[in-house]
Amino acid sequence: MKPVVSPTSALPPPQVFSEACQVAAKKAAQPVQVTLILGFSAGALIGIGALLMVAVGACSPELMTSNPGLDAFLKGAVGLPAGLTLVVLTGAELFTSNAFTMLAGVLQGTVPVLALVRNWGLSYTGNFVGSVFLALLSDSAHTLVTDPQVKAAQGIAHLKVSLPFGVAVAKGVLCNWLVCLAVWGALASPSVSGKVLAIFWPISAFVTLGFEHCVANMFIIPQGMLAGADISVSQFLFSNIFPVTLGNIIGATVFVAGIHYLAFGEKTSEGDAEEDESEDSQEMYEDTCNVKKSGQASTSQRRTRGVALEVMGSGAGQNPYSQGSLLYKAGLASHERPAVLPATSATALPPYENLDMMRQRMSAAEGFLHHGGSLPVAGHLH
Repeated sequence: MKPVVSPTSALPPPQVFSEACQVAAKKAAQPVQVTLILGFSAGALIGIGALLMVAVGACSPELMTSNPGLDAFLKGAVGLPAGLTLVVLTGAELFTSNAFTMLAGVLQGTVPVLALVRNWGLSYTGNFVGSVFLALLSDSAHTLVTDPQVKAAQGIAHLKVSLPFGVAVAKGVLCNWLVCLAVWGALASPSVSGKVLAIFWPISAFVTLGFEHCVANMFIIPQGMLAGADISVSQFLFSNIFPVTLGNIIGATVFVAGIHYLAFGEKTSEGDAEEDESEDSQEMYEDTCNVKKSGQASTSQRRTRGVALEVMGSGAGQNPYSQGSLLYKAGLASHERPAVLPATSATALPPYENLDMMRQRMSAAEGFLHHGGSLPVAGHLH
């Protein structure tokens, strides 16, 4: 039986990988225009984070001279964590994280290879357009007006296009390894605050350590060019964007999707899934019968000619009400099933699939109480 997870608890790693594969399937089913629009949004949002980084952390020359470590952390903490947080919370399509989720789906068999190619191409295009648009918009808004800000924008852009090819690739690998782990943490957390915290540390780490993110650079380098940096379009594309993109793909596919597929991935057929569900239902039935037998000597236990009412939680992809229906029918047949209300499920119960199902359970509860039954405190039998 699948483990029950508290609503405030993070998903265990195998379930996070499974969630990533489900995300990939949803992305594969999106219309072209949706992926492009959300890709544009992701590029612009990452650009906003990079703009904040340059405007605050990168233009503090006194701090950089007196305490370079603190200055580096300031650049990491202020800016890009906010950008990725906005991407995750709005459901935008970021190429660097899609490199992880889509390949996970391909490896697990939830999406075809062509869907991966389509998603990567559309999200990358949208990211590029959104990033360059944000650079033009921020230049029109005169967001970098002080001399330290202008020099910071020029200096960062020059530094990025001056990296040797191999260094740019390696920095790209390390960067997207951390970025995809930030997305992994966001998938694991059920709360907004948990997602924010899961994103903050990996993203602040990659910026502080000077790693390279292709989508952020799609904004940062054009911003430097607009600020007066002497950089050609070919330098922008081939001295940074191309090698960094290659490194980002390797970091996501090998060190996140690949490693976790080897650890947690497996291909299951629909028959296997149905067999597992049947086994779970049988285990639930037997557990309830055992509860009934073990509690016969208790004076506080009550029997009813009605029903066995169980409200159970479910993992991803399960329907708890199909299992509850099985127990309901078994209770009607035996006429001696104790009403059991286990501890509240870890995850929020899904909405009723139809009105008949809801009426069935309401009738069950009313019949039980009508015959003198009492519902025990959650998690306990009396």
